[in-house]
Amino acid sequence: MHARPRPHMLERSQNWCRLSAGFLCFVVASNSDVAAQAPLPGRHAVSEADWTAGELFEAVVQAIGTSYHDRDFRQQTWPELASRYAEAARTANSRDEERAVVDALLGSIPNSHVALYSKPTYDHLLAELSARDAPTFGLELEQRAGRFFATGVLEGGPAERAGVRRGDRVLAIDGVVAGASPRLDRRSDDAHLPDPPRHGLLGEVDDTVELTLQDAPDATPRTVTVRCQEYSAWRAAQASVATCEVDGRRVGYVHYWFVHLGGVHGHFRELLRGAFADCDACVLDLRGRGGDAAAVAPLLAAVRAAGRPIVALVDAGTRSAKEVIAYRLQREGLATLVGEHTARAVIPATFRRVGAADVLMFPTFTLGEFTTAIEGIGVAPDVEQVDRLVYAHGDDPILGAGLRVAANSVRRGAQRAR
Repeated sequence: MHARPRPHMLERSQNWCRLSAGFLCFVVASNSDVAAQAPLPGRHAVSEADWTAGELFEAVVQAIGTSYHDRDFRQQTWPELASRYAEAARTANSRDEERAVVDALLGSIPNSHVALYSKPTYDHLLAELSARDAPTFGLELEQRAGRFFATGVLEGGPAERAGVRRGDRVLAIDGVVAGASPRLDRRSDDAHLPDPPRHGLLGEVDDTVELTLQDAPDATPRTVTVRCQEYSAWRAAQASVATCEVDGRRVGYVHYWFVHLGGVHGHFRELLRGAFADCDACVLDLRGRGGDAAAVAPLLAAVRAAGRPIVALVDAGTRSAKEVIAYRLQREGLATLVGEHTARAVIPATFRRVGAADVLMFPTFTLGEFTTAIEGIGVAPDVEQVDRLVYAHGDDPILGAGLRVAANSVRRGAQRAR
């Protein structure tokens, strides 16, 4: 049994708005926050002539100082922190240099969901939370010790169809060293958390990129061409649906990259009645970002009604709404959690325009008991399995462990029944 379901192995059956969101928990915008789509670097990028040193920094300082959720922090601690970085921001020689100063300042805020995003990153995230297609190459690049590896490879997406595998090292993009490519978007990880930097690839529909890949340290590099297409993590979730035989037990699998009210709970119920109807157990993959906090209760209800063992996969990237789901599944005995400790990132986030192409993410309130129980703490799996990304050859050890646990759960249930 291969660890990762693949099509050849298994049967695969402009305004900003207010959302309930888990990775973001809540997206809030004021009338002044509406902005045009940020263009690709090298095409119509924001000119340095339109930049004044210190303006971005001051906008960030004001936003945190007036709206951050912790009143004592913003009144007693924030002014002194900001003053440490003010001179560096005012004397920055470029927009990117000032952004680096802001990143360092934000890293001193002891919470998750704090970061300075590019407008394209925000727009793509909003599309995903709304279950809408958007231009994408169907992968992200994760930075490890200065090297870039393919991650977030969407099932059925452009990158997967082109032959990119999770864990491939990306040596170059269009012949340019990966870290220097204008296609590489700014990092989208939290400023304070120790999560590795992740980057999307900038593109418009029908753009192509040539990726130079390596699947082992001494392997001969190979080149693939990936075309940017309208696609989404929601479509990838639908494409991920698979069933397989594990130790004589039939197990269903689905990967929800984001959870949202756009149909996740309804989709799972349909699978239980359809593609998973004859499955002895189900594996619910909760790895990769978060989603809509309002989707938590409906999905939990669908799991309760499943009538068979459920295994939920989690990893260090499982966050926010998904962490709440994992926490509830575990506490209520609804599923066995397999994988890694979750991200420790459960606090609502607000998004605010702070520059010509910059969006500030920061928390303005908490999620009550869930923030208290999970923020900075996370959820430990019932069955630990360390993930592998670097030169993974597309292998997925967490999924492999989850499938085995699912089959064993069915066996134990049958033994108890006897």
